[in-house]
Amino acid sequence: MHTDFSSFGVEPSAQLLWTSGRHQTWWASVTRALRTPSDVEETLPGGGLVSASPLIIARVVNNGKFVPETLLGYETGYRSLLGSKLSLDLAAFHNRYNNLLSVENGSPYVETSPLPQRYVVPLFFANGIYGSTSGYEIAPDWRPVSRWRLNGSYSYLHMNLSLKSSSRDVSTLNSTQGSSSHHQVTIQSFFSLPGSLEFTQTYRYISDLPAQRVRSYQIRRRPSRLAPYPSL
Repeated sequence: MHTDFSSFGVEPSAQLLWTSGRHQTWWASVTRALRTPSDVEETLPGGGLVSASPLIIARVVNNGKFVPETLLGYETGYRSLLGSKLSLDLAAFHNRYNNLLSVENGSPYVETSPLPQRYVVPLFFANGIYGSTSGYEIAPDWRPVSRWRLNGSYSYLHMNLSLKSSSRDVSTLNSTQGSSSHHQVTIQSFFSLPGSLEFTQTYRYISDLPAQRVRSYQIRRRPSRLAPYPSL
């Protein structure tokens, strides 16, 4: 991969699939990925008001030194048919990140022209965060009878991010870690009716997002009408 912002980058991947029997499959993969810089990190100016009295503004200063964010991801999974009506999927992952975006503070200074006089706090984007995420997912699928299907999933996410010694970022780390839920649960019911109709119900649970000030919540979705059953 080649871009005007970051020159040449390599994103290899490898996958392995093993079927150990008629009803069991194992898989694993290793992937390297990049998020290349964009105009936001490289060239676009920005800023905002911090205080009106005294007058303080924050100003984004693009220094052209932002490099690609990198990911090295490991995944593995297992699928098993436990019977004629029940199957189970298990998956786990571990991702290692480097050069993640941070917002660094420069040394404040005073501007007097044009008036009014103001204090300026320069901000610039850097690659001051590194760390890892780990998690797993369990997803069963059950058909109690030919017309009724139940499936669900539970997923867990753990984030462990840190600042590099050169970083003075005071907000991005907590904002990133607090904007992804650690627990998610989904249960779905599909019931086939005569006339190519399907009756569906969905339940979801999402744990809290402290950085967004969102408490854990649940969604119970009941159909307002019967939907046509899609033909395959």
